[in-house]
Amino acid sequence: MTSHASRQAIRECAICALLVVVFYHPLLVLTSIQSGGDFANLFWPVKILIQESIHQHGVVPLWNFRSYLGVPLHASLQHAVFYPPERLVYALLPAHAGMNVMNLFHLVLAGTGMWAWLRIG
Repeated sequence: MTSHASRQAIRECAICALLVVVFYHPLLVLTSIQSGGDFANLFWPVKILIQESIHQHGVVPLWNFRSYLGVPLHASLQHAVFYPPERLVYALLPAHAGMNVMNLFHLVLAGTGMWAWLRIG
């Protein structure tokens, strides 16, 4: 790939990422959760539990004692306890803001990934 072509590809990818951010700009509001349903009712309380446990005790909780009579937490893929981007984001931001940032991150990743896939194909 020539230098001009690679600069063009970077520009196109950046435009794609920017369009995703513009379209999903409500996720940039970090004062409240911008999604409802399971996102707010199921995942937000668990993210708070994980955050509190890490900040107060320095450990990832193994058990979610707030659901039913208790369920395994670290073994659940849905809660992404060991997902590196989440560990970083939730170390820096409160749970509601972190959820918005992670949503936007994954949407940008999906948009630019689709752009790359279509460009190659």
